[in-house]
Amino acid sequence: MLWYTNSFGSDSEPKKQEYVIEWIGPSSYKAYKPSEPEFPYLISVVDDGNSIIMSGDGITDKLTIR
Repeated sequence: MLWYTNSFGSDSEPKKQEYVIEWIGPSSYKAYKPSEPEFPYLISVVDDGNSIIMSGDGITDKLTIR
């Protein structure tokens, strides 16, 4: 398990969210807030590791390395 911290908001008042990243199978992970493990995001690594597909909250996005 890994921890990921996401910061957003203004520089004067950054807001942080922490997620647990858990391996669930080949190229597959789930990320969830420790306080809300029942609402995970599912992550799949694709395109030889150059992209991830992330699904959660009814939204699916593909994120690619530039």
